[in-house]
Amino acid sequence: MGVLRTFEQSCKSAADASQKQLLSILKDNADTEYGKKYHFSDISSVSEYKKQVPFSTFEDYEDFVSKMMQGKEKLLTAYPVSFYAHMQRLYRSLSVSFSTAKCLRSTEMAVRAATSHISRMLSRQT
Repeated sequence: MGVLRTFEQSCKSAADASQKQLLSILKDNADTEYGKKYHFSDISSVSEYKKQVPFSTFEDYEDFVSKMMQGKEKLLTAYPVSFYAHMQRLYRSLSVSFSTAKCLRSTEMAVRAATSHISRMLSRQT
């Protein structure tokens, strides 16, 4: 199967794959403080997720992240957190400013997924 055909097939099932991934993440994180607050265990579709989990900004997570940086677990994620990226440094390098430092947490699973995706994309270019 050619690259274009593989891409077209992937596009046809993208919504289903995304929903499957979302539901898997919600199931894994249902017992976290955030998951309990928004009843992750009761969500069975993207539309239910959109209804039950409000749009949020970094400020909505700031207290959780602070507690997680002090070692508290299972607040936002059940996955082990592998590092915290200080967003102030990133934004400074992009010439964007703000008054408070922001930390972005990342799980080992997210790092592996991103690394795997980047590796696949690079291998397809050669």
